[in-house]
Amino acid sequence: MEFHLNCELPELKLDLDFRNPVCLLGSCFSDEMDQHFIQCGFHVLSNPFGTVYHPIALSKLIDRSVEENKEIDMVINDDLYFSWDSASVIHGYSRPELEDRVHKARREFKDCLANGSLLVLTLGTAWAYHLKKDDSIVANCHKQPSALFDKKLSEVEYMLETLNSSIHKIRQLNPKLSILLTISPVRHFRDGLVENNQSKARLIELAHQLVKLDGVEYFPSYEIVIDELRDYRYYAKDLVHPNHLAIEYVWNKLKPSVLSPETIERIGQVAKIKAQFKHRPIHMESRSNQERLKKLQQTREELDKRFPGINWK
Repeated sequence: MEFHLNCELPELKLDLDFRNPVCLLGSCFSDEMDQHFIQCGFHVLSNPFGTVYHPIALSKLIDRSVEENKEIDMVINDDLYFSWDSASVIHGYSRPELEDRVHKARREFKDCLANGSLLVLTLGTAWAYHLKKDDSIVANCHKQPSALFDKKLSEVEYMLETLNSSIHKIRQLNPKLSILLTISPVRHFRDGLVENNQSKARLIELAHQLVKLDGVEYFPSYEIVIDELRDYRYYAKDLVHPNHLAIEYVWNKLKPSVLSPETIERIGQVAKIKAQFKHRPIHMESRSNQERLKKLQQTREELDKRFPGINWK
């Protein structure tokens, strides 16, 4: 007897290379996944502009990074300078300081796209905040008065056209980069449950239109949490964010979907060695512990020879 539904998973089998970084961009769910990629030995750049939820805001970040655009739409709040295109973690105490941070993030992101093997793009919401002065969509409101914004539910066609253009620019920069789309299972409860479902439905349709493009795939993290787990014990106390158990569950579903069995075995070895290096026994200077560390170092060097570029940090 089956006690829960099983979500059909894609077999993408991306043979990721340790020498090529993994880029993650989007909602806070991206930040949850990046720690797993790091633990498995990959070089990762996750949300260099902070967490950003809306597809149009993500598209703008991609475009301005790829094009090396120097333009920054700034907003000043007390003694802090923010960018409408980035989350509040990207800030400065002067205009030049903010410019330096944003331009550095754009350079790092473009470099990751140009040399990376995988871009995971996590879409969070279709609800957009438009600045009334020019109707532009902001990535973050930076606690500015609500009177400055119009809140609108973006049309699928508009988001599709914009992201389609951005993906084309990525393809010109790096034709070999694989793009994996996913929908964040985080509920945007402040929008309202009905409104959240409206939003997620549009994002799902958007993603399934985009996978018609070459090199773009979809991973059902949203469906796994909502339909397979579908229990509040897999959520944090706020009943909105998936908890540690849910994140682990999704990660264990992701691995066999995007990686070959050989790669899974490889990253398993890396994760095990990294965990053993982090272990701190009571008697650090003992002979047995020194011998243990020596053997671990030898094993690590052997893996480095077979698979160059492993991130041991």
